[in-house]
Amino acid sequence: MAAGEGCARAGMTSADTTAVPPAKRPRQQGSSELAPMAVAANAITSSDEKQMVYVTGFNAAGKTTLGQYIAETNKEWHCIDGDEFVNNDPQLLHSQKEASRVMNLMRGTFGNENLVEEVKIHDAEVRTAWEPFFRTLFEKLKQIDERKIVFVYHCWRLWTVQVLREFFPMSKIVEVQVTRSVLLDRFVEREVKNGRDHETLWRDDQGERFSMLREKYGSEYKGNEDNYKKFVEWRFYFPRETIAEGQNSFLVNNDNFDGAQQLEHILKAPFIVCK
Repeated sequence: MAAGEGCARAGMTSADTTAVPPAKRPRQQGSSELAPMAVAANAITSSDEKQMVYVTGFNAAGKTTLGQYIAETNKEWHCIDGDEFVNNDPQLLHSQKEASRVMNLMRGTFGNENLVEEVKIHDAEVRTAWEPFFRTLFEKLKQIDERKIVFVYHCWRLWTVQVLREFFPMSKIVEVQVTRSVLLDRFVEREVKNGRDHETLWRDDQGERFSMLREKYGSEYKGNEDNYKKFVEWRFYFPRETIAEGQNSFLVNNDNFDGAQQLEHILKAPFIVCK
């Protein structure tokens, strides 16, 4: 099975300027097309097979809220927050920390205008680091008792989809999309709600983040709000291979926190297994 099976097209992008409904979604700047592939598929109705809906997307897209909503309104579905699942498992947490050593390669260099090209050079190294973690993660998820799982977590590369379907043949991938400017506003607003005083941190914090920002943009946060968002975009919204809508792969727009109805529809559609 090839990486990204079930997705007709996919590419790596560092900035979705607009998340739009799939029929109108443009090819993203800096992305590379993958050739379409033929997929043999059959509808599966076995009541014994575990069903997985893997909900992914960038930070602050609202994916965890959507997953929790589905579990609350559909009692047969069990929502698992991937971050919590990993943090509560010492083996997974250790494996994640080991894999995270390549995060700088996944981010690239702040300010590089050819960021996607820089990041793609390290694709093989990134996969070597992260694949053992994801295999262990999916094996542990298979061991839980619940048969219908909404799993909310990262999916940076399409080979992760391939690995997922080795463990969960009956799986759907849902990417929650939000316009990039809205995402960045949400991220900064969430920091403020969590007690971060950007003006004080920018002026006084001696950590790597704010030291770099002061050196690059000056000593005051005021007037540098947009530059801070540029940093946030680089640090937390680094290039990833985006999922294109296709068989078993779905895009949900959540600009207005209204993606729940779309996700409900996806859950009710028949599960298809790719061979």
